[in-house]
Amino acid sequence: GKLTFDQPVKIDSRFTGEVKASELVVVGPNAEVEAKISARDLKIEGNLVGTVRVSGWIEILPGGHFRGEIEAGRLRVYPGGLFEGKGNLSLP
Repeated sequence: GKLTFDQPVKIDSRFTGEVKASELVVVGPNAEVEAKISARDLKIEGNLVGTVRVSGWIEILPGGHFRGEIEAGRLRVYPGGLFEGKGNLSLP
């Protein structure tokens, strides 16, 4: 499906599709997400596979797993988090 938000949102279930948000997107600890995501900031606590474009921070928290491609202003991977893929940290 396609989801569009103009406020912070948390996804904590199975989702496949596209997410566009002007604020924060949180992929919760129970999430299994396969998506193309564009947002201001992204926090990953669960599993995310896809392509991500974020103007601010991407944070992969303990227990969070990301596989795919990112474009972001900044990336932080906490101990216990996993990043597999390619990244470009040159967005303004």
